Amino acid sequence: MRRFPTLLVVMGGLVAAQTLSAGVAAAAGPVCGTALTESVRLNTDLVGCTGDGLVVAADGITIDLRGHDISGDGTTPEDGFDSGIAVQGHRDVTIRGGSVRGFDAGVLLSKSSGDRIRGLDASDNAHFGIALFDSSRSRVEDVSTRRNVDVGVFVTGGADNSLERVTATDNEQGVTLDHTNGAVLTHSRLSRNDAIVIGDDNQVVDNLLTDSIGCGPDCGGYGISLEGGSHNVISGNRVLRTVRDGIRLSDFVPDVDTAGNVVESNTVIDAGNDGIAVATEGPEPVTDSVLRGNIVIRSGQDGIDVATSSAELSRNRVVANGRYGINAVSGVQDGGGNRAAGNGAAPQCLGVTCR
Repeated sequence: MRRFPTLLVVMGGLVAAQTLSAGVAAAAGPVCGTALTESVRLNTDLVGCTGDGLVVAADGITIDLRGHDISGDGTTPEDGFDSGIAVQGHRDVTIRGGSVRGFDAGVLLSKSSGDRIRGLDASDNAHFGIALFDSSRSRVEDVSTRRNVDVGVFVTGGADNSLERVTATDNEQGVTLDHTNGAVLTHSRLSRNDAIVIGDDNQVVDNLLTDSIGCGPDCGGYGISLEGGSHNVISGNRVLRTVRDGIRLSDFVPDVDTAGNVVESNTVIDAGNDGIAVATEGPEPVTDSVLRGNIVIRSGQDGIDVATSSAELSRNRVVANGRYGINAVSGVQDGGGNRAAGNGAAPQCLGVTCR
């Protein structure tokens, strides 16, 4: 996974400095850099902003773009980071109905809560389409994020955020949940990028992920990659045509336990490596994983590959995969009901019994 340590270190101070230096709303409507203390409806585009587009300076306000664009000049300012719309330390803010592009982040929520972003196109930004830093209980829904250099929707820290009906296309990473807890990603479509999860009690449910192409020899190419964290649920997703594993459970984070994660009722088709892989990569242990009711078809290697005995497999169906249907180490718990047919290796399953 590609990480962004330098950017994370500087974010807090930069947003605060920009908020303090933002301009005052003009009588005819906001201009680039306006600090908003009341709700606003745009009547025109804001084009070529050299710093922040709009800065929220009060709780409970609504920014209605009314289909208009906020665009930056495509360069990072001298003080280090700009956003199309910046919200720091404010709650219950609504942002809706337009597009933001040409900034470091299209929309940035920092240390905020209860905010709502909906009906927005956040594309062609230098780092993130939409970023939530240490923000909680916020909702991002019906948004499109395309061609952002790093991540379409990036959530780091905070808790209990909801991402629903996100379209993420051609970003390096589509959606990243990084050291955040209790987040929900649902009813979203990710194409030519992937979903990354680090944290506890997150849910990735009922999404469509297609054609994850990767971003280098050691970067991306997975459909859904859990890279550290416990009690996460990955359920009801369709994962199609990935360069590497369709769904991966690993632990690359020394300070994060990875235990008690559930992968159920997913359909994985045409994964380049394994359809579902557990503990096949990463230096830290992965324990108490539950894999049940998944369908895996035509993976390049194993349908399901489990490299730890601390796992339970039941009612999975694996068909026409390149090697084994299920390749599990000795000692895994066989919950029964696993079925296999037309896989490349004999026997069809190792470590569990398949009908």
